[in-house]
Amino acid sequence: MKVRNVLYFVLLARVSRSTGNVQMASNETSLLTCTEKAIEKLFGEETLYYIFNNNTSYLLPFYTKNPKVIINAKGRLRILNKKSSHNVVILVDHFEAFKGDIYELHQSSRFPTNGRFLVITDNFQLVEKIFGLLWRQKIVYVAVLVINRRDHNKSRLFTADPHDASNDCGTTPNVIHHQSCNNSLVDTLPKPLRNYHMCLAAFGIFAQPLDQLSRRNYTLRVLAEVLNVSLIALEYREYQHNDIEIIDIGERFLTYENYHTSRLSHVFQRDIIVWIVPPPNAISRLEILFISFEKEVWLLVVGVFVLFSLAWYVLNRFKIGIGRIIINAVSITLCGSTHCIPKSSTLRFLIMCYIIYSIHIQIAYVANLTRLMMSVPTGKPIGSFQQLVEANITISIDRITLHILAATWNEDMVSAKWNNINSEKVKLPKQHPPELLHEWYANRNFCMPIMLNTLHDMELILRVRTPDYFTDQDLSLPTMKVFATTSSGYFIDSVDEVIDRLTENGFYDKLDKDKKFYADTKKSEFITEEQVTALSFEQVSGVLLIYCFGLLLSLMVFIGELIVYHCKK
Repeated sequence: MKVRNVLYFVLLARVSRSTGNVQMASNETSLLTCTEKAIEKLFGEETLYYIFNNNTSYLLPFYTKNPKVIINAKGRLRILNKKSSHNVVILVDHFEAFKGDIYELHQSSRFPTNGRFLVITDNFQLVEKIFGLLWRQKIVYVAVLVINRRDHNKSRLFTADPHDASNDCGTTPNVIHHQSCNNSLVDTLPKPLRNYHMCLAAFGIFAQPLDQLSRRNYTLRVLAEVLNVSLIALEYREYQHNDIEIIDIGERFLTYENYHTSRLSHVFQRDIIVWIVPPPNAISRLEILFISFEKEVWLLVVGVFVLFSLAWYVLNRFKIGIGRIIINAVSITLCGSTHCIPKSSTLRFLIMCYIIYSIHIQIAYVANLTRLMMSVPTGKPIGSFQQLVEANITISIDRITLHILAATWNEDMVSAKWNNINSEKVKLPKQHPPELLHEWYANRNFCMPIMLNTLHDMELILRVRTPDYFTDQDLSLPTMKVFATTSSGYFIDSVDEVIDRLTENGFYDKLDKDKKFYADTKKSEFITEEQVTALSFEQVSGVLLIYCFGLLLSLMVFIGELIVYHCKK
């Protein structure tokens, strides 16, 4: 009887153990199924990074079909390859260890701040802490899967938008959405094109914008309106140490250095560096002064004076000495004296003609001087960097353009060309491009590189014509403007959406046409080259009319005096 009871209890124990094992296996399978559902919904079939600790390996779904890179958190986490994947699955057991893992990730130069993160844990109390920690690290595409190992029906997938109106722009996770693994899961991670509920975004600038119709300013206005962000412009140094909820973004040029140090947006504008050169055959101040001593002018003046004096001497029938006549002529010419004017009508007519002709010479000289100062110089301007070197002209490069040149120039060609320039000829003023360009228009005696769009903007502000310039792609390659950030990588996704839509719908092209039409309208108000030539002809014509009118007036006075003279007889 005792043996039978013993055998019965042994059999009962084996059956109970088998039933327990089956239940545990079934529960473990449900947990893996929940994890696989979340991964499939959030990441599809994309490559994943698995980061786990040894003591939490039971949560790791090794059976997913996604290509995966498995990393033990006890080793180094700085080996992430940014090009391999933006999807990260992290298994969390202890929050302090999780903070250390995130810190290691953040120190990685290839840290995917715009990546999609799935955090798996079995502790419901860590949900808010996980969201708060990742949001402070500017990681917004976050889902937290909480596994209940005792009852898989209570497992939940949590998601939240840090820029929701109730989450204070990512400072406090007040609103968190959850889904049950028993139901079909929905991807509720924040979308790139979403409402930011007036969260603060600081835009770093090098200099204040010049043109409101530029692509940069237009894109920023659309970003502020579509994404509903509070966009402010700050100097780079002003927001580097601000609170964590501020979105930082700046304008950069697409260079090798920026590509590896920042998260860059799609290209929204292309530009090129041009080299502004002095006009050919420019008239210096000394040359303008020498115009006063042109021999043709003085020969004409002296010749008319001599003829006038001799005519006076002859008309007086040699009664007055030639010396006295010359003194009187000088007195009339320089002092406008009238006491020495004789009573003879013939001589008075001669003096009046002489005075009018002297005025004619003066006006003609002024007209010639004005024409020379306003006329467009002739000859070919400097058209290459080699000609610039041979011309022996000073080169002034502002600090912003110098930074762009250093980042975009062709290393293979620069050393060969740049070494030909004497270092004493290169100046590096601390001015911004608009300020240096303003100085160039005032002097026009040096060469300066500048972005072509900046040049066109300044033409409208200064109301001047486009100066002579040349391009040299051996020195600097065409540049492409992008928006960049060093920490708020998720915001670049939103910027890309806006840029793509503006490009695809042709808004950028329409903006360029409107800008060109506005520029042509403004430039039509400027004095053109043809108008400068017409102005000089108008001056010459005016001189001729004055001379003819003077002759007519002198003739009328002479006839009037003759009539009076005969009437007195």
